[in-house]
Amino acid sequence: MIDNYRLTTHEVLPQHIAAYIALVQGGKWCGPGPLGTPVGVWQPIVGQLSRLFFLHRDAPIEQAYAEGSAGAERSPDIQPVARTVQVLKAVKAVVLPADSAQLYELRVYTLFPGGLARYIPLLLDVLPAREKYSANVGIWTSITGSVDQLVHMWVYADANERANLRPIINADPDWQAFVPKILPLIQSMQSYFLSRVPVTAGAP
Repeated sequence: MIDNYRLTTHEVLPQHIAAYIALVQGGKWCGPGPLGTPVGVWQPIVGQLSRLFFLHRDAPIEQAYAEGSAGAERSPDIQPVARTVQVLKAVKAVVLPADSAQLYELRVYTLFPGGLARYIPLLLDVLPAREKYSANVGIWTSITGSVDQLVHMWVYADANERANLRPIINADPDWQAFVPKILPLIQSMQSYFLSRVPVTAGAP
Protein backbone atom coordinates (compact mmCIF):
# COMPACT_ATOMS: atom_id res chain seq x y z
CA MET A 1 0.00 0.00 0.00
CA ILE A 2 1.39 3.42 -0.94
CA ASP A 3 1.17 5.83 1.95
CA ASN A 4 3.09 8.70 0.41
CA TYR A 5 1.48 12.12 0.23
CA ARG A 6 2.35 15.24 -1.68
CA LEU A 7 1.90 18.71 -0.23
CA THR A 8 2.09 21.32 -2.98
CA THR A 9 1.96 25.04 -2.28
CA HIS A 10 1.07 27.53 -5.00
CA GLU A 11 1.42 31.27 -4.62
CA VAL A 12 -0.28 33.44 -7.23
CA LEU A 13 -0.52 37.17 -7.72
CA PRO A 14 -3.12 38.72 -5.39
CA GLN A 15 -5.23 39.91 -8.35
CA HIS A 16 -5.41 36.31 -9.64
CA ILE A 17 -6.28 34.38 -6.47
CA ALA A 18 -10.08 34.55 -6.93
CA ALA A 19 -9.86 33.28 -10.52
CA TYR A 20 -7.34 30.60 -9.50
CA ILE A 21 -9.63 29.35 -6.74
CA ALA A 22 -12.49 29.25 -9.25
CA LEU A 23 -10.40 26.95 -11.46
CA VAL A 24 -9.71 24.69 -8.48
CA GLN A 25 -13.35 24.62 -7.41
CA GLY A 26 -14.27 23.55 -10.92
CA GLY A 27 -11.97 20.54 -10.69
CA LYS A 28 -8.64 21.89 -11.95
CA TRP A 29 -6.34 20.29 -9.42
CA CYS A 30 -3.46 22.47 -10.49
CA GLY A 31 0.11 21.34 -10.04
CA PRO A 32 3.00 19.73 -11.86
CA GLY A 33 3.11 16.09 -12.86
CA PRO A 34 0.97 13.08 -11.87
CA LEU A 35 -0.08 14.22 -8.41
CA GLY A 36 -1.78 11.15 -7.01
CA THR A 37 -5.32 11.08 -5.60
CA PRO A 38 -6.62 14.49 -4.42
CA VAL A 39 -7.36 14.78 -0.70
CA GLY A 40 -8.06 18.49 -0.24
CA VAL A 41 -7.21 22.09 -1.05
CA TRP A 42 -6.84 24.87 1.52
CA GLN A 43 -6.37 28.64 1.55
CA PRO A 44 -4.79 30.59 4.43
CA ILE A 45 -7.16 32.59 6.62
CA VAL A 46 -4.40 34.94 7.76
CA GLY A 47 -0.95 35.74 6.41
CA GLN A 48 -0.21 35.09 2.75
CA LEU A 49 -3.76 34.91 1.43
CA SER A 50 -2.75 34.37 -2.20
CA ARG A 51 -1.47 30.87 -1.46
CA LEU A 52 -3.15 27.51 -1.92
CA PHE A 53 -2.15 24.22 -0.29
CA PHE A 54 -2.88 21.01 -2.23
CA LEU A 55 -2.70 17.57 -0.61
CA HIS A 56 -2.64 14.36 -2.68
CA ARG A 57 -2.14 10.78 -1.54
CA ASP A 58 -0.33 7.91 -3.29
CA ALA A 59 2.12 10.45 -4.67
CA PRO A 60 4.86 8.84 -6.80
CA ILE A 61 8.18 9.99 -5.35
CA GLU A 62 10.16 9.53 -8.54
CA GLN A 63 7.85 11.95 -10.38
CA ALA A 64 7.47 14.48 -7.59
CA TYR A 65 8.83 17.37 -9.63
CA ALA A 66 7.89 16.32 -13.16
CA GLU A 67 5.63 18.44 -15.33
CA GLY A 68 2.56 16.73 -16.72
CA SER A 69 -0.95 17.16 -18.02
CA ALA A 70 -2.18 18.92 -14.88
CA GLY A 71 0.03 21.86 -15.71
CA ALA A 72 -1.62 22.20 -19.12
CA GLU A 73 -5.06 22.58 -17.50
CA ARG A 74 -4.12 25.91 -15.97
CA SER A 75 -5.03 29.08 -17.74
CA PRO A 76 -1.92 30.56 -19.39
CA ASP A 77 -2.91 33.91 -17.88
CA ILE A 78 -3.05 32.56 -14.32
CA GLN A 79 0.19 30.88 -13.35
CA PRO A 80 1.74 30.51 -9.89
CA VAL A 81 4.58 32.92 -9.23
CA ALA A 82 6.03 30.41 -6.77
CA ARG A 83 5.50 26.71 -6.15
CA THR A 84 6.91 24.29 -3.60
CA VAL A 85 6.51 20.51 -3.44
CA GLN A 86 7.07 18.30 -0.42
CA VAL A 87 6.63 14.52 -0.51
CA LEU A 88 5.48 13.14 2.83
CA LYS A 89 5.07 9.73 4.46
CA ALA A 90 1.99 9.20 6.63
CA VAL A 91 2.70 8.20 10.23
CA LYS A 92 -0.94 7.31 10.90
CA ALA A 93 -4.15 7.00 8.93
CA VAL A 94 -5.27 10.29 7.39
CA VAL A 95 -8.88 11.20 8.23
CA LEU A 96 -10.38 14.28 6.57
CA PRO A 97 -13.68 15.61 7.99
CA ALA A 98 -16.46 16.03 5.44
CA ASP A 99 -17.45 19.52 6.64
CA SER A 100 -15.56 22.13 4.59
CA ALA A 101 -16.52 25.03 6.88
CA GLN A 102 -14.06 24.14 9.62
CA LEU A 103 -10.75 25.67 10.67
CA TYR A 104 -7.67 23.64 9.84
CA GLU A 105 -4.31 24.22 11.48
CA LEU A 106 -1.27 22.98 9.58
CA ARG A 107 1.84 22.73 11.72
CA VAL A 108 5.35 22.19 10.39
CA TYR A 109 8.04 21.34 12.93
CA THR A 110 11.73 21.23 12.08
CA LEU A 111 13.48 19.01 14.58
CA PHE A 112 17.12 18.80 15.53
CA PRO A 113 18.93 15.93 13.75
CA GLY A 114 17.93 12.64 15.34
CA GLY A 115 14.91 14.17 17.07
CA LEU A 116 12.30 12.73 14.71
CA ALA A 117 12.79 9.13 15.87
CA ARG A 118 12.24 10.23 19.47
CA TYR A 119 9.37 12.64 18.76
CA ILE A 120 7.03 10.36 16.78
CA PRO A 121 6.53 7.64 19.45
CA LEU A 122 5.87 10.31 22.07
CA LEU A 123 3.31 12.03 19.81
CA LEU A 124 1.50 8.81 18.93
CA ASP A 125 1.40 7.85 22.59
CA VAL A 126 -0.26 11.12 23.64
CA LEU A 127 -2.51 11.35 20.58
CA PRO A 128 -5.60 9.67 22.13
CA ALA A 129 -5.50 12.19 24.98
CA ARG A 130 -4.98 15.11 22.60
CA GLU A 131 -7.81 14.03 20.28
CA LYS A 132 -10.31 14.32 23.13
CA TYR A 133 -10.25 18.05 22.34
CA SER A 134 -9.88 18.30 18.55
CA ALA A 135 -9.47 15.86 15.70
CA ASN A 136 -6.13 15.12 14.06
CA VAL A 137 -6.32 14.96 10.27
CA GLY A 138 -2.86 13.54 9.68
CA ILE A 139 0.76 13.28 10.79
CA TRP A 140 3.54 13.01 8.22
CA THR A 141 7.31 12.93 8.03
CA SER A 142 9.14 14.54 5.14
CA ILE A 143 10.70 12.37 2.42
CA THR A 144 12.01 15.25 0.31
CA GLY A 145 13.58 18.48 1.46
CA SER A 146 14.32 18.57 5.18
CA VAL A 147 14.17 14.99 6.43
CA ASP A 148 13.97 16.31 9.99
CA GLN A 149 10.52 17.84 9.43
CA LEU A 150 7.25 16.69 10.94
CA VAL A 151 3.95 17.93 9.46
CA HIS A 152 0.60 17.57 11.19
CA MET A 153 -2.89 18.97 10.71
CA TRP A 154 -5.67 19.59 13.23
CA VAL A 155 -9.27 20.65 12.75
CA TYR A 156 -11.52 22.92 14.81
CA ALA A 157 -15.05 24.25 14.43
CA ASP A 158 -13.66 27.80 14.27
CA ALA A 159 -10.97 30.08 15.69
CA ASN A 160 -12.96 30.63 18.90
CA GLU A 161 -13.06 26.91 19.62
CA ARG A 162 -9.31 26.66 19.11
CA ALA A 163 -8.63 29.62 21.41
CA ASN A 164 -10.93 28.22 24.10
CA LEU A 165 -9.39 24.74 23.88
CA ARG A 166 -5.74 25.79 24.18
CA PRO A 167 -5.77 26.39 27.97
CA ILE A 168 -7.81 23.22 28.49
CA ILE A 169 -5.35 21.15 26.47
CA ASN A 170 -2.39 22.71 28.28
CA ALA A 171 -3.96 21.72 31.61
CA ASP A 172 -4.39 18.08 30.60
CA PRO A 173 -2.02 15.90 32.70
CA ASP A 174 -1.04 13.71 29.75
CA TRP A 175 -0.24 16.78 27.64
CA GLN A 176 1.70 18.37 30.50
CA ALA A 177 3.85 15.25 30.71
CA PHE A 178 4.37 15.24 26.92
CA VAL A 179 5.44 18.85 26.28
CA PRO A 180 8.69 18.91 28.34
CA LYS A 181 9.86 15.78 26.53
CA ILE A 182 9.46 17.19 23.02
CA LEU A 183 10.40 20.85 23.40
CA PRO A 184 14.18 20.13 23.43
CA LEU A 185 13.76 18.23 20.14
CA ILE A 186 12.19 21.14 18.21
CA GLN A 187 14.36 23.59 16.30
CA SER A 188 11.56 25.70 14.79
CA MET A 189 7.77 25.69 14.35
CA GLN A 190 5.40 27.11 11.74
CA SER A 191 1.62 27.23 11.98
CA TYR A 192 -0.90 27.99 9.22
CA PHE A 193 -4.61 28.67 9.80
CA LEU A 194 -6.46 27.37 6.75
CA SER A 195 -9.97 27.07 5.36
CA ARG A 196 -10.83 24.24 3.01
CA VAL A 197 -11.63 25.16 -0.58
CA PRO A 198 -14.77 23.30 -1.72
CA VAL A 199 -14.26 21.38 -4.94
CA THR A 200 -16.93 20.18 -7.35
CA ALA A 201 -18.03 16.63 -6.48
CA GLY A 202 -16.44 14.12 -8.80
CA ALA A 203 -13.68 16.51 -9.89
CA PRO A 204 -10.41 14.83 -10.77
